[in-house]
Amino acid sequence: GLKILVAGFTNANIKGWLSPELWKGMEFQSLIPFVQEELDRIRAKTKPDLVIVATHTGTGPGDGSHLESQGRDLLYSLKGVDFLICSHDHRAYVEGKDGCQLINAGSHCRNIGHGIAGIKVEKGRVVSKSLSAELIEVDRNVVDGEIVTGTGTQQFYLGIAHGQTALQSYGYVHLIFQKLYRLVLHPATA
Repeated sequence: GLKILVAGFTNANIKGWLSPELWKGMEFQSLIPFVQEELDRIRAKTKPDLVIVATHTGTGPGDGSHLESQGRDLLYSLKGVDFLICSHDHRAYVEGKDGCQLINAGSHCRNIGHGIAGIKVEKGRVVSKSLSAELIEVDRNVVDGEIVTGTGTQQFYLGIAHGQTALQSYGYVHLIFQKLYRLVLHPATA
């Protein structure tokens, strides 16, 4: 099967908005170059086929000027990352650069950040990947009957500390991240 690395990083500016007693003994630093260094270390050991980075940082302008919003800074500097998930500034935004797709679904469940990875595997090795991302506007007046009734096949849900994550399998994989991020993996056709 495919090896998928999902790495999460918190906001570099925690000290700027939380009381010192809440982060006593912890250290916070710029995500650049920290994230790349950590990914390189982990990737050397695990050799993943797909890399997803989830961050609690805003999208930002991408000019290195906002420690609290380093999403576009990461997009412009990271190597070997397929999807970069951002949050914190609640700014709905999608951008692709050099094989990486940045997704920020915004806030209040107004959008689903939707990433698609088409992966072609031959003889147990990934030979090609196609990546895309988009925002899907959520209509708060429409309810998905499968989710409400649980009629989808092979469903299970996993709660995590800051938000909800769900993993569903229907012959391909949907990963629904905090604030409704969805990643669909499916075999690429020849």
